[in-house]
Amino acid sequence: MSKGGKSRTLAVMFGILAGVALSFLLGSYMYFSFFFDPPPPRQVLVCNGVDILPSSYEWHTPFAGGILYKEHKSPERSEIPVLGTVYGGAPVFEPVQGIGTRGSYSVSLLDSEGHELWNGMDFNIPDGVIARNGDYVMKASLVYPNVLGASYGELSFVAAFRAYFEPGMATSFSEVSQGDVFVIKLYDLQESPNLSIDAGLDAEGNPIMAQFVKTGNSSAEAVIAVAHDRPVGEYHVQVSCDQNNWDVAYTVVEGRFERQNLSIDASDPQITEANSPAAYAQYREKIYPLYETYDDERYWNGVFLRPVDWEAASCRISTTYGIFRYTNGGSTPRRHPALDIAAPTGVPVLAPNNGRVVMAEYLLNTGNTMVIEYGGGLKSYFFHLSSMAVEPGDMVSKGQEVAKVGSTGYSTGPHLHFEMRIGRQSLNPMPLMSGESQLFF
Repeated sequence: MSKGGKSRTLAVMFGILAGVALSFLLGSYMYFSFFFDPPPPRQVLVCNGVDILPSSYEWHTPFAGGILYKEHKSPERSEIPVLGTVYGGAPVFEPVQGIGTRGSYSVSLLDSEGHELWNGMDFNIPDGVIARNGDYVMKASLVYPNVLGASYGELSFVAAFRAYFEPGMATSFSEVSQGDVFVIKLYDLQESPNLSIDAGLDAEGNPIMAQFVKTGNSSAEAVIAVAHDRPVGEYHVQVSCDQNNWDVAYTVVEGRFERQNLSIDASDPQITEANSPAAYAQYREKIYPLYETYDDERYWNGVFLRPVDWEAASCRISTTYGIFRYTNGGSTPRRHPALDIAAPTGVPVLAPNNGRVVMAEYLLNTGNTMVIEYGGGLKSYFFHLSSMAVEPGDMVSKGQEVAKVGSTGYSTGPHLHFEMRIGRQSLNPMPLMSGESQLFF
């Protein structure tokens, strides 16, 4: 073989060896790049000192000098990490330092039912978004855009926490006119709070009814009636909620009430029977026990309707609430704890609000008698009806016809006796129908 041929042969062999070596080096580089590249970030958030790992991710890391990318993908974790209880507002989320600045966040806050309350591009949840006690879920995505030669992808995070606020209390005006109500509201309550209330005793030594009724997921209210004859002065209510106790004071001031002279034919057999000891004994047996009962659910909603429109033809208010009534020239008045609405027999009587019928029967003194509970012991009493269209246990809707005006029982003519009470304490129906009652504060 000539010297030139040998040179060419050596060159080819060298080229082959060089190619093999280069391929080996390149393959080794790609192998190590592919199998030993850094994994995606595994810890990017801290909340109140707790590390939150991604619940799932899809991550792409470069190899072969950034020409090719390896995909990392994880299944979504079914378990949601629980951060515990956060007091007084939103938790504080902090990105871990050193992760870089290319990524952008997308954050949302959900309530326990999955409703989105807020979303944003960072973790600065505004004040007021978390406004009550309860369970919440934070979801976030961290997205890194695809930039040549750099890792990119998306990491998802989810974490649950419970918000806790100290329970708070608010009241209606502390000065209450006879015939109105005093209202105590609690808010930021736990899921099953231990509530109690003691409104003290009336002038006759009977407990003044007050019961808390839930008005929302984390709120409750108690309504205390101030009857037309409640002595003026300062009263105290003891309220407790879990470990919190309040002594709440309110002052009863004198109301304005009219005077009325009424003539009744005592010889009328209907009047005689309705005014008999047996009639009053029956009334006490049937009506008084209702003063002690209440439903722990609030049915009423908004201003109360007139059960009978007294501005309609042949209708009028014949007796106002709390009036001093003198009968047949007597010197000692009796107080009237209701409205009397004179109307022709058969005029429809409407349910003033949503409620539950707790009584519908004939009594000697009050004739056809119906009682509707609106929640928390707030009840309306309808007397002297000619007929009734509902039965005890029926749920009625605001504006539904429940009876017709009549003149049964101790009555001198067709009219509706319309009385509102909480326990033994009556209240003036007029502010409930005008919207001026403290019930609506």
